[in-house]
Amino acid sequence: MALDSEKWHHRLGRNERLNRLKTQLNLWGILLVLFPAIGFLVLSSYEEYHHVRSDKYQQLSHVIILQRDAIDEWFDQCRGEVQTLSRLKTVRSGSQEEIYDTFYSFVAGHSDFNGFAFINKEGYNEIDTGGRAGAINLSDRAYFQEGKKGNSYISDVLIGRNTGRPVIIVSAPVYDEHNQFKGIVFGSVSLSAIENVMKRYQPGETGETYLLNDQGVMLTESRFTSHLIEQGTVADTTRMRLKVDSVAFQSASRGISGASTYMNYDGKQVLGAYGWMQRQRWIIVGEITEAEVFQPFYDRQRKLIAYLVLIVIGTIPLTVYVSNRIREPIDRLIHGSRLMQQRKYNHRIYLPERGGTPSELRELSRAFNHMAETIDGHVEQLRLTNDALEQARDAALSASKAKSEFLASMSHEIRTPMNAILGMTEILWETKLTLEQREYLRICRAAGDTLLTLINDILDLSKVESGHIQLESLDFHLSEMVEKTSEIMAVRAHKKGLELACYLSPEVPAYVVGDPERLQQVLINLIGNAIKFTEQGEIIVRIERDPEKPEEKSALRFSVSDTGIGISTEKLEIIFERFTQADSSTTRRYGGTGLGLTISRHFVEMMNGKIWVESILGRGSTFYFTAQFGVAGQEGILSETPKTHGHTLKGLRVLIIDDNETNRRILVETLKSWEVVAVEATGGEAGIVEMKRSAERGEPYQLVLLDCRMPGMDGFQVAEQIQRETELQGSTVLMVTSDNRQGDILRAKQLGLAAYLVKPVRRAALYDTLARVVGINSRVTEQDVGSINAGEVKEERPLRILLVDDAEDNCLLVRTYLKDMPYQIDIAENGSIAVEKYKEGNYDVVLMDMLMPVMDGYIATAEIRRWEKEMERKEIPIIALTANAMQEDVRRSLDAGCSAHLSKPIRKKTLLEAIRWYTSHS
Repeated sequence: MALDSEKWHHRLGRNERLNRLKTQLNLWGILLVLFPAIGFLVLSSYEEYHHVRSDKYQQLSHVIILQRDAIDEWFDQCRGEVQTLSRLKTVRSGSQEEIYDTFYSFVAGHSDFNGFAFINKEGYNEIDTGGRAGAINLSDRAYFQEGKKGNSYISDVLIGRNTGRPVIIVSAPVYDEHNQFKGIVFGSVSLSAIENVMKRYQPGETGETYLLNDQGVMLTESRFTSHLIEQGTVADTTRMRLKVDSVAFQSASRGISGASTYMNYDGKQVLGAYGWMQRQRWIIVGEITEAEVFQPFYDRQRKLIAYLVLIVIGTIPLTVYVSNRIREPIDRLIHGSRLMQQRKYNHRIYLPERGGTPSELRELSRAFNHMAETIDGHVEQLRLTNDALEQARDAALSASKAKSEFLASMSHEIRTPMNAILGMTEILWETKLTLEQREYLRICRAAGDTLLTLINDILDLSKVESGHIQLESLDFHLSEMVEKTSEIMAVRAHKKGLELACYLSPEVPAYVVGDPERLQQVLINLIGNAIKFTEQGEIIVRIERDPEKPEEKSALRFSVSDTGIGISTEKLEIIFERFTQADSSTTRRYGGTGLGLTISRHFVEMMNGKIWVESILGRGSTFYFTAQFGVAGQEGILSETPKTHGHTLKGLRVLIIDDNETNRRILVETLKSWEVVAVEATGGEAGIVEMKRSAERGEPYQLVLLDCRMPGMDGFQVAEQIQRETELQGSTVLMVTSDNRQGDILRAKQLGLAAYLVKPVRRAALYDTLARVVGINSRVTEQDVGSINAGEVKEERPLRILLVDDAEDNCLLVRTYLKDMPYQIDIAENGSIAVEKYKEGNYDVVLMDMLMPVMDGYIATAEIRRWEKEMERKEIPIIALTANAMQEDVRRSLDAGCSAHLSKPIRKKTLLEAIRWYTSHS
């Protein structure tokens, strides 16, 4: 009996488990249908809700823009009509009766105006179509005061004294036949025209558009005035008494235009768009109730919910049926699994082959039986296999962890060139379209190339360590690569207020054979680390011959020095290991993974070199590495800079004014390699003293390389003093700075400085700038200058000159230059006007700006040359006066047909000599 009772309880427990299983299957089946349905409903509702609201915001914004434009056009029309009336002959010189008739006729033909009045120059109202003329002194009115100044005037909205309706006063000054101030004429304009404009665009049944003044008072009549009267918000006859203090008014009164949802003046939740009308100092608002906007949305949602409920209800019987089909086979599988847990491997599961049993479960039962047949004899083998699998799993997890750490550390190296790209892009966005933008864009492009190469290298670090990556063997210009890299990194350095200097020994070959991308990657890593760990001071990049291999010209040593936090002695070796930094606190404070030095070490070793560091904790570090390059097919060393038109800078006297000793030393050595006479000054005061001393000796400096940021007397103060003192004005000033600020560039242009260079200054850029400033790149060579001087006549002959420039300041400057000459100067504001004037006039020379609105100088010059050819006329000199000083700009001007290209700032002597030369040889 005890045994039967135990079996009965066992069966009872088994039935309970089966019932629970059945219930769970049914419940999960329902949930599997219900959850996606609910998720779909919520997601679609959310997206549609925001889509409806966004569309309505756009519609309202479009409506108020249309209305604002229409109102502005209406105001311009009213102002123009009053100005037209003030210029009529009858108003200027007619009798009072004639003026009154003119006013009356004008009112009859212009429905927007209620009436007109004339106020004499003493301020008395002489004529008024409304019958209010009399001894009323209106001289204190704003429209009268503006009229005396010669200005037309449009008042704010006023309440008419007689009509009680809102009106606007539009006035204009009147001058008699002798052009003497006679008085003003003003017209009273009702707001009906504006209200008609507002009524054209009423958004929906519950929407409206209206105007507010800057005090929040509603200027136009509310669309729902009757409703407001019923609830007592306004009285029946009240106008301009409704004050609005909604979110739209608060935002628009601060100059913020936009759209949002808020409570309107009637206490209803609305969707509104609003904007500030600058000319009238009004606020325009368009609103529609939230209930109307979302009513179709709510209707669709109710239908959708009903459909989903029907679908869920319909799937419940199907779910129960499917769960019953799979319940019994699953129960058998569960029972067999429990026997397996008890090591009863002789148990087999047989499922019926009828169609009601899912084929997947039958296949599962066969697999279970096969497993049971084989597992008994292979338990030991399975244990060994499990042990091996556990070991393999641990190894795989370790490898996966290492890979994850590698990929995480990769982000640090990616940011190195990315920062340069973003920095140059910010500078490009903030500048106008000048030559500087093209230079910044070139730097951004170079940084992007560097970033792409760096990403590929980091993703293949395992190949680097295993030696599978091969270095390229290319001819490349070493100094150009190093200087471009310094330019990219200088952006980050300047943001931290650091000086970044680059020094290349004159003995370094100009061209070498190697892998420029890998070399650049090493430099970027080292300079980037120096910037990251340096808070103040300077970073110096040096390239020189390897002192350990003096006989090999292509064996070079590179170094990157900083004045940063330094590295302790015990950490100097381990920092070149993977994922290692000198201190864990360094990672927390400065970021990074320590991967860059590992990559750099591998690349340096592949270049047959070595890398090491010397450092003093708290005083800075210097990273060194050597590299062995091949001999390039192109000969030359860095001191041999390409000459321009056969000229050199030999003998040029240059004064370097900079408080940074490293920068001075680099500039001095660079200039001396070009045989330039270079002298240093440690600051602004010392530089002025040296210039005066040199001028007294009769050996003034031709050029001054002036640092912008110096303690005491900064670069701009020095430049201003040079311009003030006559004895120093013969020197041309070039500004050199470590901070490329737009305001500084503008100030340098205003001071007439010859150039504005950003540190670290590239050798080629410095040479080209010096050559351009002293005239080497000009079309006028030394022989040409001699010819100009030789052909100069004693007496100036009268000339007729056409000056084409859209800048008033430039026109004034040229006029000032030529005011003492017997020249007649005509001005054209753009190329289109210049072409027409040239065809009508008889000019001796054209001074053409190349960048202008409507038609630029290039197109205008080409049009003039085409017309000369058609008319078989002799070509006259066209001299380009432009701020574009690059060689390609010179070429473009000449290709367009210009006779010469003079770069701004243009000196008086240069301009006069050019005019004399080309007019005497044309």
